[in-house]
Amino acid sequence: MKRLSHPRERKELVTICRRLCLRGLASSDGNASMRLRDGAVLISPSGIYKCDLEPTDLVLVDMKGGVLEGRHRPSTEIAMHLAAYRLRDDVCAVIHAHPLWTTACTVAGIRLDRPVLPEVEFHLGTIPTIPYATPSSKASAAAIGKAIRAHNLLVLDRHGVLAVGGDIEAAYMRIEKVEHLAQVVLTAKMAGRTRTLRAADVEALARLRKELNYQGRFGPPRRGSRK
Repeated sequence: MKRLSHPRERKELVTICRRLCLRGLASSDGNASMRLRDGAVLISPSGIYKCDLEPTDLVLVDMKGGVLEGRHRPSTEIAMHLAAYRLRDDVCAVIHAHPLWTTACTVAGIRLDRPVLPEVEFHLGTIPTIPYATPSSKASAAAIGKAIRAHNLLVLDRHGVLAVGGDIEAAYMRIEKVEHLAQVVLTAKMAGRTRTLRAADVEALARLRKELNYQGRFGPPRRGSRK
């Protein structure tokens, strides 16, 4: 039996997919990928429950989406992943998930781009919401265009989130961060009031991020970090 390529990266990607499933962020929906050192992309397959994924289920594709290795079809959202990689040469991982609270915010018409929590403002900055486009379509991939150049996490109207990172863990942690924010915002609205940070507080966080040259787990992906 032929030995599959990239065993370490396969194990890492499967671990993240299972975590997404166990924490209610994705099940048979959602998808994740990693851009490898040789330029190929390892991506989750279409329609397989994330908790059941094995390293052998992952699909290796080229930057045009052509299958290089794998017995399954790659995720139907592959165009969105490849678009992110083409637009950001510093991105080595992409995750698309359907977190409950964040998706509920888009259905309710609630944006998450207001400065509410200092840790979210520090780690993620402004979080844009991308207008609805048919999932898995060319329009869906094109819709992330300008925004993904300037942001590491996008909320997709009625379609979850898209997170990128210098590694798969960074992309995953951004999703947990925005889901926590969404839960806080919706809970505050149920309580009747949502307060934002003062402009001076936002400026202070921006200065702190600059002073620290922040490149941590939630910071901008680092050039040269591709696996």
